[in-house]
Amino acid sequence: MLAFTTKDTGLANVMLKSLGLEQINFLTVKGWWLFIYIFSSVWKDMGWAAIIYLSALSSIDTALYEAAAVDGAGRFKSMWHVTLPGIKSTIVIILILNIGKIMSIGFEQPYLLGNPLVNDISSVISTYVYEMGLVKARYSFTTAVGLFQSLVNFMLLLSADYLAKLLGEEGIFGGGTK
Repeated sequence: MLAFTTKDTGLANVMLKSLGLEQINFLTVKGWWLFIYIFSSVWKDMGWAAIIYLSALSSIDTALYEAAAVDGAGRFKSMWHVTLPGIKSTIVIILILNIGKIMSIGFEQPYLLGNPLVNDISSVISTYVYEMGLVKARYSFTTAVGLFQSLVNFMLLLSADYLAKLLGEEGIFGGGTK
């Protein structure tokens, strides 16, 4: 990410300079730091999700699209009545996997992209646990924080399972209404 955002030699700033615009120090301005963080997170996970969704789309029978076209369905109606129901179970599984790790935002990105100028928005639970546990040696406190984080993740996971069952899928522990 630094190759794109460095003040003088980053690709984004070279393009801004060539357009006659002012260069931006992306990683020290809070709004830009947040944009870079979210963009890099989405970019990091996009490839894996695309592979999963493309494999789910390839499993839909093309005869269903032909039947929808014969019935007069356009692209939007085909997507709504054929594609989405065909990949509903994949959407639910991806939802469950992502909700299960929502509190575990990760350590690497916020720690490596963070700096003292953006500490108030770059601090997350994992960097806090690092600071308290390894730097300040408060092991019991950080264990409690980790346990709380795990409990919240578990509650969110159970909520996602309940939502999956409402949508007619099996969920984590099976027992859907199929």
